[in-house]
Amino acid sequence: MRWTSRARIQELKRRHPLRDEPIPMHHVLKVTSLNDARTKMWLDRLMPELLIFHETGPIEPDVLNRIDCPILTIRPSMAAGQLEAYWAFRAKPDVCEVRIEQWSDRGWSVLDRAVLYLGGTDNFATYPYLQLSTGLPLLKRQIEMMLEEDVYDRRIE
Repeated sequence: MRWTSRARIQELKRRHPLRDEPIPMHHVLKVTSLNDARTKMWLDRLMPELLIFHETGPIEPDVLNRIDCPILTIRPSMAAGQLEAYWAFRAKPDVCEVRIEQWSDRGWSVLDRAVLYLGGTDNFATYPYLQLSTGLPLLKRQIEMMLEEDVYDRRIE
């Protein structure tokens, strides 16, 4: 599939240039699980102003509820999105989308969404490029709105 999608991937790369340099290591904290004691200790110590989770395993609600800052995620995950894209290629659904969601006491709620593609013209080889080029601008817009409004209370009332 990747070989037959090579032209489409090049088209997406030209249309949506993405920086692919690695994140500097001093900005990265590697953990084995978001639910373990070491991670909870680091979250308490660092007191983040914003957390963005992407491509994580299940996170216990009590871990999310103890964090006193906005928590955002991009859905679907890359794996789930590629699975959706595979079936999109086979079944030609009407719409595939990416969403920015925020955690609240009631669970995840959608803040923003955008269509990735209509019909079944893309597949699991092109999906990562579509998701990043569509989801990252949505995420950037949400962060800018939070900074603009100076909103740091993540609990949606």
